[in-house]
Amino acid sequence: MQELRLRCDVMHGDILVFDCKGHTLNIALKATPVFIYKTMVLLYQQIFSMRVKAVHVINMPPFVKTVINLIKGVLKPKLAARIYIHSDEEVLKKLIPLNLLPVDFGGEGLSLQELEGKLTGK
Repeated sequence: MQELRLRCDVMHGDILVFDCKGHTLNIALKATPVFIYKTMVLLYQQIFSMRVKAVHVINMPPFVKTVINLIKGVLKPKLAARIYIHSDEEVLKKLIPLNLLPVDFGGEGLSLQELEGKLTGK
């Protein structure tokens, strides 16, 4: 997705949304501190250097809170303060303009499948 944005976007900042619907404890156990460091810290802070405005974790099962705390522990404090946890996706309608929010989350924007198609050229 970042490659697409580099070509087509003005990149004012990122609002990341992680939907945890259907996630199991087994998936959460794979999120080791090294994995979290490599994906979150290296990717966003050093490689792409994009400004992360907010990270919203939606539909979070109870065990994911431990994973979120691990993530916050390896991030810079300013970035960790931008992580928000929500029980459902309704809050996204208040935070993100409906024309940008994918229809998968109740918005009017392109679906996640259509966005993936733009990325892959399909």
